Amino acid sequence: MDNNMLYSKSNEVTGERRLWLEVIYQAIEDATRIDLLTELLEVNRWKPMRLSAVKAELFEAQRSLAWLTTPSKDLTEVCCLAGIDVNAVLDRRDQFKAGKSRVSSTELHLLARSIDASINSD
Repeated sequence: MDNNMLYSKSNEVTGERRLWLEVIYQAIEDATRIDLLTELLEVNRWKPMRLSAVKAELFEAQRSLAWLTTPSKDLTEVCCLAGIDVNAVLDRRDQFKAGKSRVSSTELHLLARSIDASINSD
């Protein structure tokens, strides 16, 4: 796998790989909600039930951000199963922290297919 290449040559965007791409996609989605959830804490400060739910969501969003931006065995394994170079994810840590890496699941899968197609045509 080339440095910083998002997808490996051997995997197709089907079956199990699709599941692991969705795991990464969901982590990105969760991490990009931190600013919104922080604002919701303020808006709901006098609504204890809602405040509790927002705090729980914020905690999970912060965990997702930490997972996407910290080298770990777990992140490496999930990226490998998704066919993504873990360094390509870690290289985007500043974007994730700034909440600027919004991507739709469909875009992620289309990108994986187009990269696979270009690799296979070489």
